[in-house]
Amino acid sequence: MKKDITILIILGLILIAIACTKLRTDDSLLSETEARTIAERSCIKGGEALSSGMYNENSKTWWYDANLNATKPGCNPACVVNEETKTAEINWRCTGLKMPVACTMDAKQCPDGSYLGRTGPDCEFVCPR
Repeated sequence: MKKDITILIILGLILIAIACTKLRTDDSLLSETEARTIAERSCIKGGEALSSGMYNENSKTWWYDANLNATKPGCNPACVVNEETKTAEINWRCTGLKMPVACTMDAKQCPDGSYLGRTGPDCEFVCPR
């Protein structure tokens, strides 16, 4: 009877140890809570926010989509926490697509007498030569 209780206690302690280990996602050295604290300290300023974290076991990093006050067209910022260095940085995930430009609808008469509207990424008048 005493032996059975000892075995149950040992098994219980093993289960507790396993449960504590599982609080860390996959093979991460940092828990999500620890990584979030680093991310908030390094990437976030007043009024900005982070999504819930995702762990990338290949790069050993935690990724948080970030809602930042600063933006870049065609890009979505993420705060990336490196578990080995315990540092974070903003990663601008950009699509590479250029945003369309809307030019004003004014016209210009060219030296050859033709009229044209603005065109191109800088909305310039480009008369034929």
